[in-house]
Amino acid sequence: MTLKLCTWLLNPRKQNKPGEAINAFKRVLEISPQSHQACSNLTFLHLRLGQISDAKRTLAACQRIPNPNVNDALEIIRAEAALHSAVGDVENAIETANQLVDLQPENVENFLTLSLFQQQGGQLRDSESTLRRALTIYPKNLDATFNLAVILLRQGRFKDSENQLVRFRRHSPSSANTLRLEGMIKRSRGQLSSAADALEQALKLGPENTDTLGNLAAVRQDQGRLSEAAALYQRAVDADPTSNLAHSNLLMSLNYRSESPNEIFKAHQQWASLLQSNHARLPKPSNQSNKPQNTRPLKIGYVSGDFRSHSVAYFLEPVLEHHDKTQFEIFCYAAMDNPDVMTTRMAKLADHWRYIYGVTDTQLSFLVKEDGVDILVDLSGHTAHNRLPAFAQRMAPIQVSWLGYPNSTGLNTVDYRFTDYIADPPGSETHHSEQLFRLTNGFLCYRAPESAPPIAPPPFIKNGHITYGSFNNAAKISPSVIEAWSSILHKTPNSKPFLKARPFADGDVKADFLDQFLQQGVDASRIRLRGRTESLADHLSQYSEIDIALDTFPYNGTTTTCEALWMGVPTVTLYGNRHAGRVGASLLNRVNLEKYVAQSVEEYVETAVALADNSAHLTKLRGGLRAAMKESALCNARLITSAIEDAYRSISAVKFARLD
Repeated sequence: MTLKLCTWLLNPRKQNKPGEAINAFKRVLEISPQSHQACSNLTFLHLRLGQISDAKRTLAACQRIPNPNVNDALEIIRAEAALHSAVGDVENAIETANQLVDLQPENVENFLTLSLFQQQGGQLRDSESTLRRALTIYPKNLDATFNLAVILLRQGRFKDSENQLVRFRRHSPSSANTLRLEGMIKRSRGQLSSAADALEQALKLGPENTDTLGNLAAVRQDQGRLSEAAALYQRAVDADPTSNLAHSNLLMSLNYRSESPNEIFKAHQQWASLLQSNHARLPKPSNQSNKPQNTRPLKIGYVSGDFRSHSVAYFLEPVLEHHDKTQFEIFCYAAMDNPDVMTTRMAKLADHWRYIYGVTDTQLSFLVKEDGVDILVDLSGHTAHNRLPAFAQRMAPIQVSWLGYPNSTGLNTVDYRFTDYIADPPGSETHHSEQLFRLTNGFLCYRAPESAPPIAPPPFIKNGHITYGSFNNAAKISPSVIEAWSSILHKTPNSKPFLKARPFADGDVKADFLDQFLQQGVDASRIRLRGRTESLADHLSQYSEIDIALDTFPYNGTTTTCEALWMGVPTVTLYGNRHAGRVGASLLNRVNLEKYVAQSVEEYVETAVALADNSAHLTKLRGGLRAAMKESALCNARLITSAIEDAYRSISAVKFARLD
């Protein structure tokens, strides 16, 4: 009777109602309290719902039941590994999963489980080794082959990933998965046209597949075909309205293509409303006080998918380094799947480091609450690997958005957004669900890479002409930007532009961009387009070929502007109508270059032309910019960190005063 009931409860249709299944399994255990199967499956159900405390109690009860058979013992070990993973204890999850592999090497699922936990812990090389071991036993296993190809791709080992693709194709020719993997590899290699072809074929085999739609949309966005990208992102949302990834991709794309802050904010609000309705089981905002005593530091948690060599990390690392550990206890929740050297460096700066890749939203919510975090800071917004649905569950008494996204999250459970008076002047509140907290000395703290080369002499001396440049994301180069840049080139007929972005490695993309300039009357022979460089040092060295940097709009550069300034290249920016279009102004004001912040497109053009006409001033600027940055608030990590810590104290004082 018990075995039949357990089998019936494990039917996938019953699993769609985990709450009912939990009650039923509890009834089974009342009838047969020695049932290992019922006990272990009840543990998994509690984990699925994020009921970590219940899962712990149930697992402990499982482990006390004597004389399990081999299969029951393995299920208990599997449940233990899953529990370790759910609470961010990756080290023990991996150790326990290794036991599964040792005890039952004939089960490929054990290898896949171990590989997943190793990915969660950022151990991509170990995960690769595990999958290769699995493939020596099961050479035709498609899951292991596909996962290995993806892990190799994440490591930037494109050729090795392609080799696995060839292997995958032998056993699954012309499948949607094969074509999607091919598209992912081609995109990573900058072969955008080939990537689009593969993904279009995959879409024919699975028109509603959100992964395929999202990947193809990303390729179209890389190609500068923003309307097509938006349509594909919308199709992904329509195909799966519960997909946060599809929604976030669509919202992120609005920052590139919409001129209207009202339109963007309304879309974010609609997403937040839909999130609540699609996740009716989400807990209501927590009433937990967790009120810190005067005797203990405030617990600050940072959540990001970019604790790696990424723009966000460049601005966050100096703050982590300068936090006052006597006053603040720092938790970092790392959501990415491709850690690197910077990850290791940043992990040493935190008091507590949690790998949460693969951890569900409800499990993450438990983990944050168990850590007792006072203020939880989202650093991703609607960018990759974000955990905004977990923020919707109110994981901490105070939740903040900062740094990684140039707009509102849309969530009313995110209380504050850190910004400044230039990026978000008074009146910007109408486009935010969060309360704006403006930091006096700016919301960004830049640390230049150690690999940055010395500043080179102005290239116009050697070239005999001015070189304008932009190393911004190609998706930010809107038609209005090309029109403005073309006007600048017409007014400085001896000048030449140098544009560098990853998509320019693709011949078709280059042709499309050159054609847009041609339509503005600019001869293609004047324009130099270059794809990405292999190293950050090489990237920075190419600023030696630029005299004047031209910012993009309505979506400004951030890291690119800081890099240009550090390399002695002054930047001309346009003051826009929202945060994404005002970051350039915020940065230039910090280094006393506000004269290069234009208030209109016409002024933007005239400013760039006037700067080109003043070679003596250009030379002086180039020689003094790095020193000016070093002395500015923009690079003063201690000053910015202190301001952020004051903000934490201020908002916590307000919050916890209400609880008295």
